[in-house]
Amino acid sequence: MKKLKFERYRIDNLSFKQNNQSQDNNNINVAMASNVEQINDNSAIVSLICHLNSEDEKFELSLQISGDFVVEEDEKEENIHGVTNEILFNRNSLSILFPYLRSAVSQVTSIGYQEPIILPPINILDFIKKSE
Repeated sequence: MKKLKFERYRIDNLSFKQNNQSQDNNNINVAMASNVEQINDNSAIVSLICHLNSEDEKFELSLQISGDFVVEEDEKEENIHGVTNEILFNRNSLSILFPYLRSAVSQVTSIGYQEPIILPPINILDFIKKSE
């Protein structure tokens, strides 16, 4: 059976700008993207990119987080039909990385910002479909 192993994550890029005037968390635009760079058949670097900005242009946050993933085979267990390394990298890895992205956004915006921004949970499969 194929198993996705999450080795580590890192923040590749972080940019945070804000005006000292108060901001309204209800007028924050969020844009997200992902990238899968397959190193070889069994390993990949997966990135999530998030950009947040206020409509009044007084707040902007850009964040890119990446994770290292490896697919391991357990030959004692039978593979699930249709599960490929590509599916594991493109779907499951994003589900694993997203909570780290949410946490980083909350932590950064809690420092010197009026209220921390807490991104809502998302349906990763819908995100992937919309990205395609």
